[in-house]
Amino acid sequence: MLKGGNTMTKKTATTASATAKKATKTTKCATTKCATKSTKCSKSSMNNYKSNGITIKPATFSVGDKIKLTYTGLLSECGADEIFAHIGWGEAWENLDDIKMSKTKSGFTATISVESMNQLNLCFKDAMNNWDNNNGSNYTIYPNK
Repeated sequence: MLKGGNTMTKKTATTASATAKKATKTTKCATTKCATKSTKCSKSSMNNYKSNGITIKPATFSVGDKIKLTYTGLLSECGADEIFAHIGWGEAWENLDDIKMSKTKSGFTATISVESMNQLNLCFKDAMNNWDNNNGSNYTIYPNK
């Protein structure tokens, strides 16, 4: 498990291969907070989101719908016990909220009510304040208009 909030140190693997594997995994964990600028979600970036361990169902949605967000990304891979979806609507991240996700066999999940026809901005944090924010670009999803 990660310790120390925003500071990561690379463990030195010496004898046990398990230690080496853990050291490699620990060094790739995210540590920065959400950026204020988001990038538009295109079909190619949505595929990238999936490769980052993020899925949203249904894939198309409108105001009033409920969507299921599943996260199996970096923080989950690094052994986080708790993960929060940090969400906001529109370019200004309005109605900012941290939603505690439920840990399941298939990853961490949360249900989000679609509040706006504006973009949904996402990033993720764990209980130790480590962040997955798509390398500073955040994750941005657009409802169907």
